[in-house]
Amino acid sequence: MLSNFRPISPVIALIIAFAPVITAAQLTPSITVTLVGAGEMSGDISFDYLITDVDGLAVSLLVEFDVGNGWLPAATTGNLTDILPAAYSGSIIWNSLTNAEGVDAFNAKIRITPSNDNGTGAPGESSSFHLDNNLLPSATIETPTGELTGEVEFTYTLSDPEGDILSLIGEYNVSGVWQEALSVSGISAANYSGSFTWSSGNDLPGIDNTGVLFRITVSDNDEGGSSATGTFHLDNNNPPSISAFGPLAEFRGDAQINFNLFDDENDLIGIRVEYSDDNGSSWNPADITGDTSGITAGSGSLVWHSLNDLPELVGEALVRLTPSDNDIGSSASVTLQIDNIGAPEIFITTSIPSEISGDFPFNYRIIDEESDIVFLEVEFRRGTSFPWLTADISGSLSELLPDRYTGTLIWRTDSLGQLSHEDRFNAGLRIRGTDENSGDWFEIPGIHVDNNERPQLLSVSSIPDIITGKVDIPLEVDDVESDTLSIWIQFSRNGGSTWKQGTAFGESSGITRANYDPVIIWDSVIDLGFLLGAETRLRIASVDNDLSNIEETNDFVVNNFVGDFSGDSLINFDDVAGFQDTWIKQDTIRETGPIVPGTEPPELIVQKDGVIDFEDLMIFVLMFNWSYENENPTLLKETYLSFNEKDENPVLIENVNNDNSTVSLFISIPDLINVWSARLLLSYDENDLFVSDVSLTSEYSENRSNLFLKRNEAGISDIIIAPLDGLPLSDWRDKIVKITLNSISGEYTGSIGLAYDLRDESGREVEKGVFSYPLEISLPLPEDFLLHNNYPNPFNPSTVISFDLPEQREVKLVVYNLLGEEVRLLINEERKAGRQNITWNADSNSGERVSSGIYFYSLRAGNFYSVKKMILLR
Repeated sequence: MLSNFRPISPVIALIIAFAPVITAAQLTPSITVTLVGAGEMSGDISFDYLITDVDGLAVSLLVEFDVGNGWLPAATTGNLTDILPAAYSGSIIWNSLTNAEGVDAFNAKIRITPSNDNGTGAPGESSSFHLDNNLLPSATIETPTGELTGEVEFTYTLSDPEGDILSLIGEYNVSGVWQEALSVSGISAANYSGSFTWSSGNDLPGIDNTGVLFRITVSDNDEGGSSATGTFHLDNNNPPSISAFGPLAEFRGDAQINFNLFDDENDLIGIRVEYSDDNGSSWNPADITGDTSGITAGSGSLVWHSLNDLPELVGEALVRLTPSDNDIGSSASVTLQIDNIGAPEIFITTSIPSEISGDFPFNYRIIDEESDIVFLEVEFRRGTSFPWLTADISGSLSELLPDRYTGTLIWRTDSLGQLSHEDRFNAGLRIRGTDENSGDWFEIPGIHVDNNERPQLLSVSSIPDIITGKVDIPLEVDDVESDTLSIWIQFSRNGGSTWKQGTAFGESSGITRANYDPVIIWDSVIDLGFLLGAETRLRIASVDNDLSNIEETNDFVVNNFVGDFSGDSLINFDDVAGFQDTWIKQDTIRETGPIVPGTEPPELIVQKDGVIDFEDLMIFVLMFNWSYENENPTLLKETYLSFNEKDENPVLIENVNNDNSTVSLFISIPDLINVWSARLLLSYDENDLFVSDVSLTSEYSENRSNLFLKRNEAGISDIIIAPLDGLPLSDWRDKIVKITLNSISGEYTGSIGLAYDLRDESGREVEKGVFSYPLEISLPLPEDFLLHNNYPNPFNPSTVISFDLPEQREVKLVVYNLLGEEVRLLINEERKAGRQNITWNADSNSGERVSSGIYFYSLRAGNFYSVKKMILLR
C-alpha cells in the first residue's frame, strides 16, 4: 500500500485549505441606519448611515420608506451611488413631503439597502418615528347679536388644505375661565361652513351677563386654530313673581302688606312699591317700612304709611309690588279701603297693679282733632288664646263731648260672664273710640285678675311613727267654687326650721269635688334617699291657682334600707328599675354607696360622694343578696308558679346540643320595644337536670354595660338583666343570655319551663308570663374514666359532681375534710357506662349540715382513682 502512495502538490494543498473561507456572501456590504433627531418629525428628515465592506469596493444605496402602506422608494437628497470607503460614513435627507404630504403616521421607518459588484447586502432600518406632515386646519366664528337666551346659534367657517374630516370643540367664558360646552365631529369639507346650537340654559342657568364669550377649536389628527366671538349678552334669568294681600277691612294710617316672592333661581330680589288713588291710571312711590332690597324668595311683609301718602283719602287705593333681579318680574296689586280722616284716639292712663280683683276702676283720655261726639267700646279676654268679649263696665260710654274726653270707668271683673271665681294671669283689657270712624284699640295685655276663692285643707291624717319608702296620707279638702285641686307638699329634717319641696304621688292632682277626700303618696326615697332613723315632718296644702292654708303633720322617723327603691323593705327585682334609673341619670339623691365603714346589712349608712359608680353597684348587690338570704328559700319556686301560662310569648329560646350531655339555651327578645329590665326564672326537674352555667352571651356583654344578677336553687335559676348604658335592653335583637343545662343521667327527654317578667324604664310591667319548652339531651359513651370539677365551686348550699365511665363499673365516690376524715359517702355501688352526676347538699353521713371550708372528693372505679378539691361558703 505505501509503495503506491503519491504525495499531493503543496500548492494544491494550500488552495484546498483556504477555499472554504472565501465565499460570495462575505463580500457583500452591510449598513446601519440612524435617525437624526427625536420626537415628531416632518418635511426633510436626516438619517446617518455607516457602511461596512471588507473589499472596500464602491457601494450604491437604495433608500425606501414605510408609513403603514409597505416599503416604497424614497425621494432623497445626497449621493447614493459609487460611495467609496472614504465616504462609508455619511448622511442622507428624506424629502418626506414629496412622498408623504399630509400623512400623520406614528410608526414611520426608513430602510437603506447597500450593494456592490459582489451583490446586494442586508438592508439597515431606522427606528420607528412619528411622521407628521399634516397641515393644521383653521376656524372662524361669528359673534351673535341681540339679547340671547336658551338655545344660542353660532355660524362658523372652517378650512383645511387637505380637506380632512374635522371636529371642533366649543367653549364658553363668563369669568375668565373657559368651560367646555359642546363638541361636533365628522365635519367633511362639504360642511366647512355651517352652524351649531349651544344649549346655554344647561351650562349657565339663571345667568344674565353682557360679557359672555364663546370660542371654537378645530382639529383633524392635530389640534388646529381657535376662534372666539366678541362679547355678547346672554340672559337665561327667569324673572321673579310675587303675590300680595293686605287688610280686608277699612283702616286708617298704616297697612301691613304681606307678600310671597317666587324665584326659581333664588336670586337676590328688590321690590318696587307704588300706590295709586285713581284706579291704576298713575302710580307714585309709596312711603313704606320694611326690607325691599337684597331679599330672597319666600314670605315677607312691609308696612305702607298711608297717612303720609294720602292723608285725606276716604275711599279705595291700590298698592302695587313689582319684583326684580336683573330683570323686572310680574307685579301684584292689592286693593285697600282707607279712611284717613279723623278717627278718635283713646288711652288708659291708670297704672295697672300686679293683681286686680272685683271692681277695677281705670282712667281714660280721648284725643279727637274734630271734637266729635265719641262712643266707647270696652272688651276683655281671659288669655292670649281666648276671644275678646264685651266687658261689664260701670260709667258712661256713649255721646261723649270734648268736656268728657277724660274720665273714669269701672270694670266689674267678678260679675256674671266676666272673670267670676277665676284666676287669670294673662287677661287682657282694650278700649277704642268711635265717631263716624272707628279708632284703633288701646290694649293692656298680661293683667293678673284673681277672683278665685282660696281652697281649704280641712284635715291631714297622722303618719306612723316609723315609715319605710312610701307612705299613704289621707286628706280632706274643700273649695267653695268646686275647682279642680292639686296637692302641694314640703318636708323638713330639722323640726320645721327649714323646708324643701317634696314630691307627691297618688291622688295628688286633678282632684274634683267628687274626690275631695284624696289619698296622696309621699315617696321618701325620692326626697330623702336612703337614710335610717331620719326624723322628718311634712307640711301640706291644696292648690287651685292659689294656695290653701298649710297643715303640718306629726313628726315621724324614716327608715329606708339602702337599695329599697320600691319602699317594701325588700331589695329585689322591683328595685332594679330604680337603681337603673339612678345609675343612668346620676341621681345623687338616691346614692347607694359608698357606705360608712363598719356598717353591715341591713343597717348600711350611705356616705355620699356625689357620683353613681361601681361602689353604688356593689352596695346594691350586697343588699340584694342580704334581702334574698332573709326571704323564704322556696320563694323562687313560689314566684315561678305565680306567673300565668301563655300560648304566645315574646321570649325566644334557641338551643344547641353539645357533646358532653349538655345543652346550651340562648334567650332573646327580638320583637319587643321599651324593655329596660328582665327577670327570667328557669324551672327544671332537679332530679334529672342541673344548671352548670348562666352567663351573658359574649356578643352582648362585649357591647353593653349591665347589672347582671343570677342565683340557682334546686330546680330554679333566677336571672336578672338591666343595662346601665342608657339604652333599652330590647335594643339588642340578638341572643342575650346563655344557660347551660346538664343531664344527671347523661340523657334527657322532657321539658323545662321559663317564666319572664319584662319591665319598662319606670319598672312597669311590659310583658309577663310562663311557658314550657321541650328539651332533649343525648350523650355518646365517654372514651376514658374522668372525674370532673364540681359545679358550682365555691358553692352554697349544694354542688354537682360529675364523672365519666366508659364501661359499667363498681364506683365509690366519697367526700373528705381537711383531716382526711370521711364526711359523706355519696356512691358505693355498680354504675352503668356514661356521664354520671350526683348532687351533694353539704350534709354529712349523719344528715347534719357541715360547716364552711375546704373539702375533697375522690372517685374510685376499678383501677381508676382521682381526687379534687371544692369549697363550701355559708
